[in-house]
Amino acid sequence: EIQIGDREYENEAFAEELIRKHRRFINRRLRILESRAEHAAAAGEQAQRPLRRSEAIKILQPLFLQLTREMELPLWTLTVRDARTRWGSCSHQTRRVMLNLQAARLPVPLQRYLIVHELAHIQHLGHGDAFWDLVARFDPEYKTNRRVLREEYGWLLAN
Repeated sequence: EIQIGDREYENEAFAEELIRKHRRFINRRLRILESRAEHAAAAGEQAQRPLRRSEAIKILQPLFLQLTREMELPLWTLTVRDARTRWGSCSHQTRRVMLNLQAARLPVPLQRYLIVHELAHIQHLGHGDAFWDLVARFDPEYKTNRRVLREEYGWLLAN
């Protein structure tokens, strides 16, 4: 008998098919969780200490304002949330850029990449060539920063 959520399945073949079908997702998630445990142990209490939104705003707001000016964009509101699955988002409806609370724990080059990425969405809704050209203008190392963020800091999202 196999239980997934609130459903019970007696067919083991169903579970095997589910695992086979979602193997990449499952393996990626396991790597993130293992990495999180390793990093948390290595970082000690500092990484374990809950970060307040007000602290994160104090860390991220100055760079957000600087980049908004550099990119010659209208000033939108910066919000910080303890999101579980994403580093940031941009809402044209509310004119807000949301950054993950954990972004305040990142090195400044990665904070810069995140902010540039979200601000670029003010001009370009999708991730087309024009979007990435704009990101590259204000973060020439964006490809490296994007890779490092995913590979070395994904554990911060796996709360």
